[in-house]
Amino acid sequence: MNSFSMTFTTIFTSRACPFGCIFCHNMFGKKLRTRSVANVLDEMETLVRDHGIRELHLIDDCFNGDIDRARAIMSGVRERKLDLKFAFPNGLRGDRLPDDLLDLMTAAGVYKMNFGIESGSPRIQKLIKKGLSLDNIRGGIERAAARGIFTHGFFMLGFPGETRAEMQETIDFARSTKLHTAGFALLSPFPGTEVHRMAVEMGRTIDYDPDDTSYMRLSANLTAESDDTVLHMHRRAHRQFYGSPLRIWRILTTMPRPSDFFRAGLRHFRLKFL
Repeated sequence: MNSFSMTFTTIFTSRACPFGCIFCHNMFGKKLRTRSVANVLDEMETLVRDHGIRELHLIDDCFNGDIDRARAIMSGVRERKLDLKFAFPNGLRGDRLPDDLLDLMTAAGVYKMNFGIESGSPRIQKLIKKGLSLDNIRGGIERAAARGIFTHGFFMLGFPGETRAEMQETIDFARSTKLHTAGFALLSPFPGTEVHRMAVEMGRTIDYDPDDTSYMRLSANLTAESDDTVLHMHRRAHRQFYGSPLRIWRILTTMPRPSDFFRAGLRHFRLKFL
């Protein structure tokens, strides 16, 4: 987890996610439970005053599930004059980022946002019950990037019945956005999830290893393609996304610490090619 400051920590302001994606763990359930705005701001103030924290990573499953509450927290940071930087490593709903919320987040010190997008295929979006409008998520990314926020997208390949053409749709969608960086994972059917049940019903072999959470290995092939094709498309996704000199320039000129890019690049290179 890269940070802008060496004095950073993580906090939860809420538990659970109200959305019903078929691939997601159910660790915290589906009923969103939130801390009060005052309670969250009090903790932030304590971390700054008593522990010298200068950066917070908010690791909620869905911080902006309640837009009004997100507005209140970001406004409160400014009102209390908390000198903080913020990042959202777990992903935000990019279709729930109105301009006024983005303005409040920018003013509060948000410098990095991750977005859970998963697929650029409308059919796959419907299948996985993500419920995202690709046009809306594209707009959210564009508005965040326009405010100088570093944007990262989470994508997955390997959904049930997914074709090579649909995988390419995801790659093409990622490339067409204003994302600075993107990660392309291979679907891992976690026990207890709907996609795991689907894999069992399809009679597919599942090589699940709880000690390997890199998401870079094909633990089950639920697609309409061969293992070799899925792995080829996975490699292709990274090559095509990062093959643009303009994107590399945007990364280097927007990332708070360019050395982060080189460390991340080396890590991806080792995972993919060594």
